[in-house]
Amino acid sequence: MKKHWMLSLFGASTLALALTACGSAEKPRGPEAEPPSPEAPPPPPSPDATPTIPEPVPRAEPPAERRFELRMRGVGLEGFTSMRLPISRVSVTTLEGKLLPVFQRTRVLELATAGHSPLLAHFDVPTDLERVRITVYFADLGEFDRHGKHEKLEARGAPLSFEVKVSDLATRGRAVLALDAARSVVPFASSSVVIPNGVLLF
Repeated sequence: MKKHWMLSLFGASTLALALTACGSAEKPRGPEAEPPSPEAPPPPPSPDATPTIPEPVPRAEPPAERRFELRMRGVGLEGFTSMRLPISRVSVTTLEGKLLPVFQRTRVLELATAGHSPLLAHFDVPTDLERVRITVYFADLGEFDRHGKHEKLEARGAPLSFEVKVSDLATRGRAVLALDAARSVVPFASSSVVIPNGVLLF
């Protein structure tokens, strides 16, 4: 529609120039009858013209995630009235080593409460993953009370790391590290060290 309007203006200008060249006897026309000046702004677009709106570019959505819990509990607690185990960090990764979101909930776990599994961390896993690796890093010193005696617990050592199926995590939405206190606390020199020993429950 816009193109047709501009061609019509060009035809009217040509006709006016031809009449002037032939000595037309018509009276001079007022300014309102003069052809448009070449420097005049272009005519407005037709009301019927519809602006073109670009189509939105679809964005790839990240895979959905599911949140799981990581808990710990103490077993083999005969003689223990307290066992405080410090945790410095928890990491959850893909098997290729990509870090996944982890939200650690505590730095010290009390594991001598029978039947209680304190929450250590939440972590998010994309639904398209089949396996993840969970690693728990212990801090320097913990402590425990056993048979009425209080002792420091050296926790520095290799981290506890294990690989799990996401389908197993989805059974109850969690993994529970059952730490055997009697077998994990080992006397050494003037103190004791923790060498994690236990099972993984779902």
